[in-house]
Formats: sequence, structure tokens, C-alpha cells
Amino acid sequence: MKNIIKVTFVILLTAQFAFGQSSDTPVMQFFSGGKMDFKLNIGMNSFGAGNGSGNFGGVISPSVRNGSASIFSNPAELGLLKTTEFFFDTKMGFSPTALGATKDDIIAPDMMAESLDEILLDTTTFIFKKGSFRKDIEVNSVDLGLAGGMTAFGIAMPINNKLTAAIGYSIVADMSFGLFISGIATSLKTTKAVGSNDTEIDIILDADVLTDISLKINQLSFALGGEVMNNRYGNLNAGISFNRYSAAENFFLDLNTNGMMVLNNSLEYYFNDPNDQNLNYGIGEQNDLYWKATGNFKATEWGIKFGTYYHYTDKKSFLSNFKFSLIYDYMPQLALSDKNASNESYQPNFLVGRFMGEDDDALGFVVDSINLAKPHLTKATNNPFSDKAIITFPSSLTFGVDANFRGHTFALNLIKYMDELSYEFAKYKVGLKANIGFKAGMDFLFPDKLEGWNWALLPVRLLFLDIDGLVMQAFQSRTGYKSPHYRIGGGLLMGDPIVEGIADPVQAADLEDALSLGIPTGFALGRSYTILENLDVGVLVFGFPELFMKYSFSYRF
Repeated sequence: MKNIIKVTFVILLTAQFAFGQSSDTPVMQFFSGGKMDFKLNIGMNSFGAGNGSGNFGGVISPSVRNGSASIFSNPAELGLLKTTEFFFDTKMGFSPTALGATKDDIIAPDMMAESLDEILLDTTTFIFKKGSFRKDIEVNSVDLGLAGGMTAFGIAMPINNKLTAAIGYSIVADMSFGLFISGIATSLKTTKAVGSNDTEIDIILDADVLTDISLKINQLSFALGGEVMNNRYGNLNAGISFNRYSAAENFFLDLNTNGMMVLNNSLEYYFNDPNDQNLNYGIGEQNDLYWKATGNFKATEWGIKFGTYYHYTDKKSFLSNFKFSLIYDYMPQLALSDKNASNESYQPNFLVGRFMGEDDDALGFVVDSINLAKPHLTKATNNPFSDKAIITFPSSLTFGVDANFRGHTFALNLIKYMDELSYEFAKYKVGLKANIGFKAGMDFLFPDKLEGWNWALLPVRLLFLDIDGLVMQAFQSRTGYKSPHYRIGGGLLMGDPIVEGIADPVQAADLEDALSLGIPTGFALGRSYTILENLDVGVLVFGFPELFMKYSFSYRF
């Protein structure tokens, strides 16, 4: 959050008037931060879906039943279904305000003031003298939360005794970010020597910024899975799914800066004045001062997944305690584009370089270049923007093994990744050159009845917020409550960091250091149980990055 606030002020204050330190460095006489409205809503479905991997940290495990949702994890497991099954996932929406948090708890005023200090006290851009008027930004509203609603659904239907077909839909990601700041105002003062006289120059500005960004990725899958072998050598299933990925990203930026140049406290020249008689528009003179950008980027691509599942079924053999999986998942690159994407920005003529420029192209103020007859002349700039955005997911080969003991399961997935996990827009690219990964989890089967020594397990159940399970168990004679499972699982993706286009070497280094530690592919506490004979209920109690309270319901016809 601190970095978001800092970058916002850099844009508002120094995008148009960032000055190099010199003898004529402007003095900021006052600063008023205005009011801010902030919105961040996140919806993730990175674990997959269903009552298996969907609440097991994304761990692929044929022992942890996933039913018809296997279409998203290992389509070979569809061959284990002998009846038609429908499932859907839903997530509880959440906001910190539901727990009594206030806007000041979410964005602390001290944090806002500290972020502003880093800018106002940086004398390489302008001088903010001690005692000058300062009013920190005021947080008007904060909308921070998790998106709720249905996240996935699907149905699987046996074609015959050995082959099952399935179709499923999942919302992989649904995120939105909005920032609106109004009423920022400042006044800067400098001078220009003309012969033996000095011309006093005052720059008075007020600015508003509106940023609205959203990203949504959906997956539609069609799959077949069935039994290939079932004899004394064991049970072998295979499956294939065809996956259609659709992505849409909307981007809108409106940075509007109004103000004027005042010479010797008398002559006023206004920016963004289309009726200025002092300018010759016929030869291209202008006083526009803003940055507007918009884009509605979309892409649709297909991927494919092959899966196998093997179990040596001879119970006399030690190998019967193990189940093996092998899955190859080809992920397409999503090249989102918008031919009508637009980007238009202007800055004063007395600025050299450009905002976000580096080295020789860095933004700077040249007081001697000010045309005192027309000090408010502006010119078009070429700030980084693009008509496309590229999202790359790595393809992967996953080997999974389950160890089963008295109904309990330990599952391990080893993953070899191909390609990279990254996001690229204009000159910026951030991600990880994916290499290897792993996922692991444990699934514990608890007794159906809460009696005797089973009461000792009650603290664990409370840790998993199993209130609904306790209620169903209390009325077991009517609900048919059985087969309660409690799970913990997660994983990590390792690789080489990708950080391109970020000019600030400190921020770039910090991001590289963070990515070098790997990217969590999931951590989850989950549970499940069966009621009414054919209804399986799964609950993701807590997870990262999905956080908590996602429910899965599967019904077998």
C-alpha cells in the first residue's frame, strides 16, 4: 500500500514538474494532498476447484476424492466415476469492515504521512522549506475485500462402464483496482534571469487522478477419462481435457492537471485553455497538460492436459498402499490486445526528457528554456503504453504419489515447469522463469461419531472452524453425516526472477529478492464430509492466495 501511495504522488507532483537540483530549483510554497478513494477487490481460484485439490492447496491426489472436478486437476480420475455427478464452488465475500475495521485501520494516516515525507523532503526534485504549509492526503473511503459468488461448476457423466465425459467452467482470477484522488494543490516558485533583471515565476497547480484497472481470466474445459487397464497388474486410467482460456483486462487512467504560470505576480498564463488568444494553434502551439490512457484488452487461447492414474490393487503387496499420477499440462500464452487502445500525454516545453525516462531521457527542468511570452506552452510526450498485454503461464509435467495408511493420505507432487510465469505490458515485465516446484499435503480421516476418545479431536475440528460439521454430526441420524476429512497442503514454484523496465534500482532489486524466494502456489487448510448419502461438502477454511471460506458441493445422481 505504501508503494502505491508513493507512486501516486510521484505521478501527480513530478510527472509534470519534476526538476533537477540546481541554483534555480523551485521552492514549493504549499502542498495540499486532497482526498483519496481506494478500491481493491481480489478473487482467485488458483487451487483449482472441487472437493479435492480445491481445498487441498492444489495438491493432485487421487486418494483425496475430487469427483467431477477432476476435469481441472487430473482428467484420468474421471474414469473412477460410476454415476453422474454435478459440482459447484462458491466463495464467501469478505471485507475488513465486516470485522469492524475502519478506513484508518486499513490505510493508516501515519503511513500516508510517511510516504509523503519521502517526496516533500527530497530536495533533488524541489525544495520544501521548513514551515511551508502542508496538508496530508485525507482518505475518504476504502473498499478492500474478496470477491464472493460462484467460482466454478461442472458435470461428469459416464458414457459406459469405462469412459466418462465432463464439462466444467472456472473463474481463475477476478481482480479490480481503483484509485481516485481529487483536490491535490501546490504552488512552486522560481526565477529566470533576463539581462540584469530577474523574472519571478510562480507555478500554481491542482490535480485529479482516476485509475481503474480490472483483470478477469476464465477457463472452460471439456474432458474424457476412462479405464485403460484393470487386471492383476493393477488399475490404469487415462484422460484428456481441452481447456479454453479467456482473459479480459480493462485499463483507464485520467491524470488531469490544471493551473497557471504567473510572471512577476501579474501576468497569468493558463494550462488547458482552448480559447487562449496568445497561442497560434495553426503552427501547433498548445497548452494541454494531462495524461489519458485507456485500453480494453482481450484474448482467447486453447490449452490441453493429459493425465494418467495408476494403482496396484493387489492388497497383499506393499505397493497397494500407493497411487501414482502423471499429468502434462500445456498452457497457452495469452496475448491480450486492443487495436483501439489510446495513450495521450503532454508536458510543459521547459521540461526535458519525459516522465519515467531514464539516464539521458530523465525528466528535468530547464529554467532558461522558458519562453516568457508564452511560458505555458506544452508538447506531446511518449509515456510507456501499449496496445497489448501478455500473460504467460508455464506448461508443466507433474508426477504425483499418494501413500495411504488406514484411511489417511500423504500426497507429494513434483513438478517440472516449462516456460515462465509472467506479466508484460509496454517495457515492463515481471515474473519468474519457472523451473521446478513441489506440492505436498496430508489428509486425515476422522471417526464418524463424536464419542469416547474422539472428543480429544475436538480442538482440531475447532481449528478448522468445523461448526457446520459438528451440527451435521449432532443430527447424524437424519443427515447421514460420515467420512469427515481434515487436510493441510500447499506448494512452491521456484525459478529465476524476471524484472524488466523498472527504473528505480532499489525497487527492482527488492522485487528480484522477493521473487528469488519462489512463488507460493498454494497453502490451505481444508475439510470435507458426506451427508444425505450422495452429497459431498468441501470447505477451504484458510488458504493463500485465496484466503478463506470457499465451499464445494458435489452431488451424485
